[in-house]
Amino acid sequence: MNNLSKTLLSLAVLSSSAAFAGDARCPSHEPFSQAVNNLCWDCIFPIYVAGVKIDASSKKEDKKDSGKGDEKNSKGNFGIFHNPGVPSDAYTKPFCSCREGKIDKPGISESLWEPARLVETTYMAGCMPALGGAVTKLCPGGNGVSSHSGDVPYGNEHDYRNVHMYAFPILRILNMTTDAVYVKDGYQDVSLMELSELNPFYKDGSLSMVATPETMIVSAMSALAPIACLGEVPMTMTNHSPVESLWWCAGNWGVYYPLVGTVLGSNSFRATSLEATRLLALMHREGREFNTIGKDNMCNAHVSEKLPKQQWKMQHYFPVPENGSHVIGYPTILWNSMQHYPGIKGQTDGYVLFRWNDCCNHME
Repeated sequence: MNNLSKTLLSLAVLSSSAAFAGDARCPSHEPFSQAVNNLCWDCIFPIYVAGVKIDASSKKEDKKDSGKGDEKNSKGNFGIFHNPGVPSDAYTKPFCSCREGKIDKPGISESLWEPARLVETTYMAGCMPALGGAVTKLCPGGNGVSSHSGDVPYGNEHDYRNVHMYAFPILRILNMTTDAVYVKDGYQDVSLMELSELNPFYKDGSLSMVATPETMIVSAMSALAPIACLGEVPMTMTNHSPVESLWWCAGNWGVYYPLVGTVLGSNSFRATSLEATRLLALMHREGREFNTIGKDNMCNAHVSEKLPKQQWKMQHYFPVPENGSHVIGYPTILWNSMQHYPGIKGQTDGYVLFRWNDCCNHME
């Protein structure tokens, strides 16, 4: 049985297990028809092999704009194609080496944007769109009632969503890349990594401040924190690398601290993007995500408790796929305005997270 068959079987068994039930209110993302078919395969590029940059082979029909700004490509993606380039911290030299014992084994470098995670946001506690719309009974409020503690009012001013993260090693599942890319984490299949409903730090602002004390620094900065973020906006507006020194900023989306599920404002795409960023930052803060960018991480990834913003980019794939990908903080109006979907309250959104992966293919 190949990797793809095993993955499909695992998802089928998981979603039909006793811990899950169906609910008409929970939509299905159908991950292998939505995320795979609508995945921006050109967003894996540029690829570096031995220091040689390889761009996507074709930027023809699917990426042309008619001048009207609302053309639909062959995959159903709306808008002008957009994709970040190479992060400024990336390793682009031809040669590398990995130490084993007292021996440095020479090799050649390989780098690419690797589709690595799926993130979904939902108002309904326990709703798992990526598992075919199953509703887990493991979560508080798994009968459809929100699991939010209610410390912030609902409505147009504040929104709270539950967020789930899955490992999505699609290149490994499809045997599309070398073993060097696989050593960074232990995921070889689609795996559930996080349910925010079960994470008290994501649901409660006071607990979050205990887990992430740097939140107090951001809070103490008051109005200065978002003002400082204005310096990152020009970089994100051109879809270039975010500014790592502004560690609390998410470009045009604003300050992403505290790392909780409540977001100010009613813009669905901005809110879900910010919530996906917060969960990713929380995963790093808890030591559950790795740094895969740069020379020091080519042979073995290291746990990073700080969100390496340059390492990650996103593609909105559900309910309407984005025609390209964007860095953290990229203005939503530049990637969702032509999706012909209103972003209504109550919708679920799905994102594919790409990470820049610097690897060393060394001699055995």
